[in-house]
Order: sequence, then structure tokens, then C-alpha cells
Amino acid sequence: MYDPDPSAQGEEPVTTMTTLPVGPVRVHDLDFAGASDEVLKLAAARSGQRAVVVTPNGQHLDLLRREPALVTVYRRAELVLPDGWPVVLAMKWRGAKASGRVTGADLLPSLCRHAASSGLTVGLVGGKPDVAARAAQRLTARYPGLKVTLTHSPPMGFERDDEACRQMAALVAEAGVQLLFLGLGAPKQELFADLWLRSSGPGVTLCVGAAIDFVAGEQVRAPELWRRLGLEWLHRLLREPRRLSGRYMKTIPVICGVLVGAGVDFLCGRSR
Repeated sequence: MYDPDPSAQGEEPVTTMTTLPVGPVRVHDLDFAGASDEVLKLAAARSGQRAVVVTPNGQHLDLLRREPALVTVYRRAELVLPDGWPVVLAMKWRGAKASGRVTGADLLPSLCRHAASSGLTVGLVGGKPDVAARAAQRLTARYPGLKVTLTHSPPMGFERDDEACRQMAALVAEAGVQLLFLGLGAPKQELFADLWLRSSGPGVTLCVGAAIDFVAGEQVRAPELWRRLGLEWLHRLLREPRRLSGRYMKTIPVICGVLVGAGVDFLCGRSR
């Protein structure tokens, strides 16, 4: 039986890729194509610990301010990709060469398309019961040849039970998942990926939030025009005002602070 070592967490990665400061962390200056290439390289690794990919947005900037453990995970992550427009804008003001968001919701189907042709094995973990399985059915129908070797919807509160965490990590290891999409919500997914899943590799874990729900049809993503205008957050707020209004009220001041800092650096000529 596979038994992960929770203490076997990754060191801060050594990388030659350009990163730029956003709040308390640094984000990789990669466009969507470049980010996809780097993820696929991590997924195809034959040895070593499972890599971790995180995708910060406005909510994450607030969580990073309040969760020191999350900052540590971000600093150890092999890839930190700009999911939210505030992150993209702060990077642009600091001299980013790439522009545009690299979201988990866009990465999931795109990487599955590549996996179908390359033979990489895929796992989907997250969502309510049967959501991951429904997402897998849709993906395999869309991309013939895709090998989904694991679908799992963990019970509520599993992260507080070491044995449940150990069993989930064992499922990942025994399924031989190379490209794992983890949709548990922040900061749960990032902390679980770093603490429990690094020893279940080789391969890569992408923390993708609601991406599995979008594929399964459990949630409806904003229309493309809203996304291009940077208004995906408003679309979600209008659909779920009771759940999200409090979160956004806390997040907006943090975003403003991060953007003011980036704007001051831009005006002063401090790009990095």
C-alpha cells in the first residue's frame, strides 16, 4: 500500500523562467502556449516528486495575505500562472512580455487534447459526487484516445483527516496519473497538492478551482466576451450574489493595494 510522507515537500524550485512580483509571491511571465508546454514537460517527467502548478486570481491575493502556509506553497510551486486580470495587470505594469490570462478553466480542456494525442494519463479530483466522472465522460467523448485513469469526488472535510488524505494520495499514485487536475477550491487544493501529493508522482498537479465543474456542466462559465473584458468575476457575482458578495468585498481592497504597488513601480521605472 502506498504511504506518502507528508514531510516530503518540495524545495523552492530553481528556474530560468522569468517571474515577476505580484503581492507576496512571484508569477511566471508565460503566455498560454508557453505555460501549456511547461505543464506538459512536468507531466511527462519519468522520475522525481509530483510538481505543483498554481493559478492565482484576485481571491488568491487576499488568501495569500492571510494564509502564510499558502505563501510557502506558492513559493515552492514549479509554475505560478496568472489566472486573474488583476494579476495580469500587475505583471504588465512590471514589464511582463506575455499578456493575457492562463486560467485553469482553459488549461484543462486544452491539456486534455494534448494528452489524448501524446498518451499522457489524466486524473480529475474534485467537485460534488459524480461531477468528476461526468467531466471525464465529456472529455473522453470530445478527445478520442484520452486516458482518464482516475476520477474522484472527495467527501467534505477530508482535509482534516490524515487517513482520508493518505488514501486520496494513494489513489493518485496507484492510478499512475501523470496530469492531475485538482478542483477543491483555494486554499484547500494548493495545500493538499503540496503536502500530500508531491510523493505520489512523477507527474504534475494543477490546482484548477471550478474547472472540473465547468466541464461537467455543474457550473456555467462566463461568455467569452465577458472574459475578454475582464468581467468573469462580475458574471459569477451576478449568478451567486449571496455566496460571493462577501468574498469580493474583502478581495477588492487587497487587489487595489497590489495594483497601486505595481503602478508606483511602473511610474518609478522599477519593473522587477
